[in-house]
Amino acid sequence: LRIVGLHDLFQDRIFSAYSVRAWKPDPQLFLHAGTALGVTPAECAVIEDSELGIQAGVAAGMQVFAFLPGGGETAHPGVQTLRQLSELHEFLQAF
Repeated sequence: LRIVGLHDLFQDRIFSAYSVRAWKPDPQLFLHAGTALGVTPAECAVIEDSELGIQAGVAAGMQVFAFLPGGGETAHPGVQTLRQLSELHEFLQAF
């Protein structure tokens, strides 16, 4: 985030598995982030590029987007597949 000049926009909103001592596919990191931001899991969207992250988002009860620019599909019902991040806007409008 510092390299691309976005760090200041995310201060106090950066969460780490090390701080909650839970690693994917455990949903605790996502649940902790939602709680810290004052939103319910149903109000959260997760963009993940790994199977373990997709599992964690689904287990957290959040809307999950599988970012798979190289192809492939996810076997999780209700998870939308994104090939480009520019597709996210269309999905979030329906969310």
